[in-house]
Amino acid sequence: RQDGSKEMIAKALYTIMLLLRPKGGSEGILLRTAKMSIPKIPSVIGVGIDAVLGCLRHNLEHAKIQEMGCWALVNMALRSSHKQALLHGGVIQVIVSAMDAHPTNKKVQYRALFALINLVNMGVRHRTTSAHVPAERIIERVLESTATFIQCRDVADRGCMVLYNLSLDARNHEYLRRCKVPILMSQAVALHSNNRVLESIWNSTSSRLGRTDVLAPNSGVGAVNSTLAVPAGLAH
Repeated sequence: RQDGSKEMIAKALYTIMLLLRPKGGSEGILLRTAKMSIPKIPSVIGVGIDAVLGCLRHNLEHAKIQEMGCWALVNMALRSSHKQALLHGGVIQVIVSAMDAHPTNKKVQYRALFALINLVNMGVRHRTTSAHVPAERIIERVLESTATFIQCRDVADRGCMVLYNLSLDARNHEYLRRCKVPILMSQAVALHSNNRVLESIWNSTSSRLGRTDVLAPNSGVGAVNSTLAVPAGLAH
């Protein structure tokens, strides 16, 4: 973790991402368990998780390693047992630290947001996460990243998915409302008007937070209840 060359570490993390990619999947695809199978590699828990989190912690200043590490975490968190072990290992704090260290690096922010989608859907106010980083700090970091790169469809899309999953926990509602999350999401919808998934996420989140008065300019869509469920697994 500390002694290898930076380039070698980044390549190793990229390889981990490929090894854990669901069979039948491809980059950015929604996980459909009926059609895809998640690889089962026993050494992921323990050796694999410790190694990836260790690499990220010890190479915080290296953007490429942070990008590749967060990419590996996307697929590493697809299995429930892996996700639990990652949360106990402080994975969300590691991701937030990566985002804080590289706030203007779009690739790091994109991969980090993508990784958070698969991790925050179980909540962020449990002891294993709150012991490392407060829920409010996670929300702030996601908002900052999404707002900074809102012109980029992929970053805006992933950021809004994270916010959607955070809104599933009622304990986050007050802070999400205070941070005017529906307004930020409506801006993303207005900028990327042909993104129906983003539009549905915004509608559902706005309704859940009780901000049905907020409309995206020219969207022609009101904030109504949506049956959309952002998958717990988003493969990369």
